[in-house]
Amino acid sequence: MTGRPTVILALTPIAEREVETLLFDTADPPLTLLSSAVEADELRRAVEQEAPNAVLLSPELPGLTAGHCARVRATGARLVGLVLDERERDVLNALSVDETIDSTVSRDDLLAAVRGGAGEARPTTAAPAPP
Repeated sequence: MTGRPTVILALTPIAEREVETLLFDTADPPLTLLSSAVEADELRRAVEQEAPNAVLLSPELPGLTAGHCARVRATGARLVGLVLDERERDVLNALSVDETIDSTVSRDDLLAAVRGGAGEARPTTAAPAPP
């Protein structure tokens, strides 16, 4: 992937404040921010309309369920969870996000999480449906 990855923010205000300096670096932002979702159903609609490379997600996003996460992943977008403590990490692991990061993440680690490792590329097509 070349250029800046496209991302939808699905962060609570507290989580967004923790990483705002990194995300909104006006000189050289690491990501292209498409939009921000304040609840899970809004996230689902935004992902369908904007086709981001990834979603930066808070576990405390109102209405968030494993079903919402599965629908986002089904579009090919990576789910990167931003955790503020270990309880949030446990919640995101239960939701099967692709990766979790914390608020002290570096620019390079953020980009690696959003892009995924070279061996983690997801297939662009689903397996054939049974007859």
